[in-house]
Amino acid sequence: MGGPGIGYFPDNKNFLEGILQKHERPPGCKLLGTDSRLSIQSEYDDIGQIDLSHSDLDELQHCVVFCHNDLERRNILVRKSSSGKYKLAVVIDWEMADFFPFAYEYGVKDTSLGCENLYFSWYTMFKGKASYLLPQTERHTKFIKAVRIIEKSKKAMSRNVGFRVQAKWIQREKVEESSDIREGWIRKAGEKSQVFTKENMQELENEVLKELGYI
Repeated sequence: MGGPGIGYFPDNKNFLEGILQKHERPPGCKLLGTDSRLSIQSEYDDIGQIDLSHSDLDELQHCVVFCHNDLERRNILVRKSSSGKYKLAVVIDWEMADFFPFAYEYGVKDTSLGCENLYFSWYTMFKGKASYLLPQTERHTKFIKAVRIIEKSKKAMSRNVGFRVQAKWIQREKVEESSDIREGWIRKAGEKSQVFTKENMQELENEVLKELGYI
């Protein structure tokens, strides 16, 4: 499983270890293996941990599929037909495509919101349309949480500009994590969508740069 973008791995355990090892800074998370399970533990109490049994990992191994892994609006080209309707023309930018359990691509959408994707409407549409592709078993939910723990631990206490801008975007959009891991991010009760422009993005970046003392 895996691919040229992240490397190739014999199984899900090694794949999760590979995600941790590719980070340049200490990941803030560790994997602990026993005879019965693999435990993904964050160094931050508020992020928590998740356990995957060996049977969970074995079953996930049988659910590996080919994933685009960057299916965003910018990578979907449409063509206007003679009837005036738009139809899919082509999906581009396959350099991140790899073989994973679909739970990985589904979970990455959560960790990339406000970073790779700045359109909450697109995020919710992807979640709704793609949810039927995700097997309705607990092990897939746990795998999504494992991915989330790794990514959130990486971003905690980081001085990375992109990570901090992402956190500010989340605050600005008035979204929060649902108690249902599969649902991901949801709009806070009573809040409405806002127009987000390039100027707004620049303002967030400038705020972060000032906070870090870069400008």
